[in-house]
Amino acid sequence: MAWAPHFIPHEPHAKQEAFLAALIRGANQADAYREAYNCEAMGSHAIHCESSLLASHPEVTARLL
Repeated sequence: MAWAPHFIPHEPHAKQEAFLAALIRGANQADAYREAYNCEAMGSHAIHCESSLLASHPEVTARLL
């Protein structure tokens, strides 16, 4: 039986696409996250944590490679 990965990447969602587009334009992860998501109630530490998690998400990582 052939090995099958547990996660099969799908197309990123609209906000993930916006995050990716900002990264490609040269924004850092936190600024890209601010562009893509509503962060008005978030502190800078939370934005940095969430942007790092998003950047490591398999659907996002697959597009960055």
